[in-house]
Amino acid sequence: MNKEIELFDEELEEVSGGAWSVKGMKRIGEITISGKGIEIKTQPSNSAKTALTLDFRWCPVYEIEQNEGLIWYRVSENMYVAQQAGVTFKMFS
Repeated sequence: MNKEIELFDEELEEVSGGAWSVKGMKRIGEITISGKGIEIKTQPSNSAKTALTLDFRWCPVYEIEQNEGLIWYRVSENMYVAQQAGVTFKMFS
């Protein structure tokens, strides 16, 4: 398995185990990825390096940014997902 995916899965396990923050970042919502090959970027930019691609899963969201005309969801310390077909965001109240 890809090292980045393993590290990301460890963070998801920590969050799903009841933690509401990872490395000081508080979870504000979650995204559901309902497509294949959704790119996770290292920065909130289309030109940033793709850290990994994900298929059909949920991810915690810690921050929302707007860049390059897109909304970006921060799902880990250095991982961002752009709003697009196959990505649904849910804000916690």
